[in-house]
Amino acid sequence: MRLFADDALIYRPIHTSEDHIIFRNDLLTLGRWMGYRVGHAVQSFQMLHSVNDKRCGKSLHFYTLCGQVLQSVTNNPYLGATLTNKLSLSTHVRKICAKGSRTLGFLNRNLKKNCLQKLRELAYTSMCRSVLEYASPVWDPYLQRDIDNLERIQRKGARFVLRDFRQRSSVSSMLRYLKWEPLAERRTKARLIIVFNIKSRNCDSH
Repeated sequence: MRLFADDALIYRPIHTSEDHIIFRNDLLTLGRWMGYRVGHAVQSFQMLHSVNDKRCGKSLHFYTLCGQVLQSVTNNPYLGATLTNKLSLSTHVRKICAKGSRTLGFLNRNLKKNCLQKLRELAYTSMCRSVLEYASPVWDPYLQRDIDNLERIQRKGARFVLRDFRQRSSVSSMLRYLKWEPLAERRTKARLIIVFNIKSRNCDSH
């Protein structure tokens, strides 16, 4: 079980029917620890799982916590990252691209034309790019469409910072002028830093 602030994650590999029984007992222990007086909080718990033992049949297995059946979902957010039962990254990328696009639209509507370029750039990097890069070493995508979707937000960000929305303007030139690295390169560097810190025992890898 993992605890962080008000987030809780309980998990166990499921391969056989015996694994299901063990996990149900884990949930029973968790329920006793929580106490039935806080049973209303169970509504926020969801079950993200897939059954690997085809002999069992997915419909035969359900889990309860404090007497309430846990809702089965295909994806669920945890610590800012969207986890899926197929370990796909695309769902998370779509969500943060949508959030980044909304944030960029908010900045574009509220920062007037006479706002200094440096302030627009600071607003983009702190409020929009931070969304696109949060915990990126964990979910760094490998599909080109996901990579392109993230870069598309940054390209819109460059137009916003330079206030150049002309169709014929070269966004690549804008990125070079701003000296912005592609987000994919920034994610690669972030992953290397994490690996170095783990290797150097500067952070906990568990």
